[in-house]
Amino acid sequence: MIALDDVLVRSLDVTVRRWEDGGLLLETYIGRYTLNPDARMIWHEINGRASVGAVAARLSASEAVDLSAMTQAVTDLCQRLLDLRLIERV
Repeated sequence: MIALDDVLVRSLDVTVRRWEDGGLLLETYIGRYTLNPDARMIWHEINGRASVGAVAARLSASEAVDLSAMTQAVTDLCQRLLDLRLIERV
């Protein structure tokens, strides 16, 4: 389960390509995954330095979105990416 103080980093074996709609195509040896433009913002904030809570707070402020709604979106996406092994805990 993702905690707000978890610090996450993108997995090294993920190749990232920009998708036509502004999203991202993430490729690994075992699969391909797409992220929509909203999820792309979260992906770019996963850098191995900021906690999940800090990512949610920064995006909430920059996008003028309620913090609790952004926190839910960030934790949900991060959990899914972690389950798919596209990111990992530091």
